[in-house]
Amino acid sequence: MRSPVCVIEGAGGNLDSLLAMRNATRNPQIRFVPVRGADHFNVLAPANRVIAQKILGDSGAATNITLSATEITPQ
Repeated sequence: MRSPVCVIEGAGGNLDSLLAMRNATRNPQIRFVPVRGADHFNVLAPANRVIAQKILGDSGAATNITLSATEITPQ
């Protein structure tokens, strides 16, 4: 991958798969984000809200979006 990618998973979901993927790559463009208090299903809506807000606020010539687990909180 040549563009930044975030792989997001709830720590109560498929965390083993996320960690296996993280350990299998050295690609700096891929960021793995395990979210505490979330599972495979309830992490999607809060992650989408945070990502959408960041996309709307990103006005530079190049994408400069970062994402952390603490920003994503399931309801």
